[in-house]
Amino acid sequence: MENYAIEQLSVFIENQKGELASVTEILSHSHLSIHSITLSDSKDFGILRLIVSDAPKAKVVLEARGIPAKINKMLGVRVEDTVGSFHQIVRLLSNAGIDIFYTYLVMEGSRGIFLFRLHDGSFGQAVALLKEAGLEVVKRDFMES
Repeated sequence: MENYAIEQLSVFIENQKGELASVTEILSHSHLSIHSITLSDSKDFGILRLIVSDAPKAKVVLEARGIPAKINKMLGVRVEDTVGSFHQIVRLLSNAGIDIFYTYLVMEGSRGIFLFRLHDGSFGQAVALLKEAGLEVVKRDFMES
């Protein structure tokens, strides 16, 4: 199931002016492409979640600059942009007792890829369940195809 594990980089940044620009500058200068990005924040810090061209390299270059980073496995499901497509996925996972920690979307024209952070122990079960339901579970190199 590892070929379905999309590597997401979680970067912890201080909630200060210029922090996001610092991270993107480091990635850019390291010739790393950002395919997806989301930022959530609290009073003191933010969590930047990225799908990049090379997550292990990104982790190394950021940590070398004192910026904490972690790699998580994400599950991606490609769907047409239609009413109920997200609900179908969430309902299948919920009915199987699979918890979703968080999710976000990457759009590709009229199609989208919902990315899900699940408990690592339920990853294989989720892949099998979604494929059995006829859904397109994307492989880890989905941005290269």
